[in-house]
Amino acid sequence: MSMPTPDEYWLAEVREEQLANRLKIEYAFVINLTYSGEPILWFPREPVPSPKTYTRLRNYSPQPGDRAMLINGVIVGGWMS
Repeated sequence: MSMPTPDEYWLAEVREEQLANRLKIEYAFVINLTYSGEPILWFPREPVPSPKTYTRLRNYSPQPGDRAMLINGVIVGGWMS
């Protein structure tokens, strides 16, 4: 195995940064549900719950107290915290 050249090293850094920019993973708490059943999320670094509504996968039914995982702004699942 040889040492990477500066160009190869730089390209590897650029690829890693591009991937990180495309994939955003976040975690939030489901603090309540709206009347239509949409979750109201609170992100730990935010002082107040998010006013946005988020798309979720059909097979996940959020419940207050759940911890939710979002990928690029879509709730992909959750678990009891």
